[in-house]
Amino acid sequence: MFNVKGKVEFCHLTVVALVVLSAFTLFNILGDSPARFFSTPTETASAIRQSLFTGYDYEATGESYSVYFKRDLTKENPIKYVRGDSEINFQPLRMRYVSSKRHLQQISSVRDVQAIIDEDTITFPNVLGDGVDIVYEYTPETFKETILLKSSKTFFTPDPRILENDPELEIEFIFNYKNSDLMIDEEVWDEVTTKQTEGKLSFSYFQFDPVFLEDATGSKVQLKYEVKKSGEGLFITIKIPYSVIENAVFPIKIDPSITKVGELPIPPSPPTPPTGPPSAGP
Repeated sequence: MFNVKGKVEFCHLTVVALVVLSAFTLFNILGDSPARFFSTPTETASAIRQSLFTGYDYEATGESYSVYFKRDLTKENPIKYVRGDSEINFQPLRMRYVSSKRHLQQISSVRDVQAIIDEDTITFPNVLGDGVDIVYEYTPETFKETILLKSSKTFFTPDPRILENDPELEIEFIFNYKNSDLMIDEEVWDEVTTKQTEGKLSFSYFQFDPVFLEDATGSKVQLKYEVKKSGEGLFITIKIPYSVIENAVFPIKIDPSITKVGELPIPPSPPTPPTGPPSAGP
């Protein structure tokens, strides 16, 4: 005769044994911290992602500042930095040699390339010609810009007229800014006079840090910014003595980064609604 009671007891014991064995195995896997089994790993989203801002392809936004990128750096205002109500838009334009007598010799100009995104960095390879990358990195304090000159082959010998008259390499950007003055050497720029400085370029809530060149040996040279108006455009140019390029060990890094400064104004609090009893009607 079929023993129903015995069968039920056997099944019950089997279930209990499986539960105990599973718990024992789980404890051995997790060691002394079985509570980790219940925690959900936190996924770290990429700081640079597809943009929701009209006209831009990528963005990185945080509590301190926001930056926006167009995929094609040949487009107008392809990079936007915003902090508070102040902003700057800029675009790398060209590299060229120049002499003290203003002889000019073009090396390369900005071109459309495929951006490479890696978490908090975006790289535009060969964007200023073969062997010249620009890398942007989003950090909480500083929007880091690194111009990477990868090979001496990019930099041919300048024309003799340039070599004879204090030759320099120029890396030029066009820019515009809103809701801020631009301070150069502690003076407000009049947007007319051409100015040069080894110092910072200061805006209301951010600044271009002093710019340095560093070669593969770790040797550093401080460079100059030149700020000028030409036609309807405003330009920031990084000026590098040609002798530095001649004697440096490649690859070379140049770092015209933007750092936040000062505290943003605290918006006024909304009025506190009345808390007393409602007034009596007529």
